[in-house]
Amino acid sequence: MSILVHVKNKMRDQFLYILFFMMVFSLVGYLIPRFYFQFVDKTVYYEIRLPIRMEEREHRACDFAKVIVERKALVDISASGIVELRSIRDDGSGVRDIVDKQFRELTILKSENNSFNVVTSRWVIPCNTEKGRYVFEGMITYEVNGIKKYTPLKTEEFIIR
Repeated sequence: MSILVHVKNKMRDQFLYILFFMMVFSLVGYLIPRFYFQFVDKTVYYEIRLPIRMEEREHRACDFAKVIVERKALVDISASGIVELRSIRDDGSGVRDIVDKQFRELTILKSENNSFNVVTSRWVIPCNTEKGRYVFEGMITYEVNGIKKYTPLKTEEFIIR
């Protein structure tokens, strides 16, 4: 009878060890890749050449500004973007005041041969925009392996007449 109790206690201890190490290996298996992609991986998965070219440098309020984006994506990405229309102050301070914000949901396909592709887009210039110098600036936010990544965007300066 004492042998059965001893075997039972030994099996219980072994089961607890197995359960403990299973939890430790699962935790380590989760944390190491997260740590790598958060702190070590500096790969730029989505890149835009800046400044983004404008097809025309003069526009009017209520126009669509045609922008030519040279971009490279290493993987297929679902992203969200914010594009701000900013007026450039004439006082020489370089301060850019936000005039309008546009939000976009994007599906970005992997670039062929890991090279830059050209994408043409049309961005709205609101009807209440006053005359002056402007620039579009913004940020694309996407996730790779559960980690948020960011890509800035900025166009060349243009004029509203």
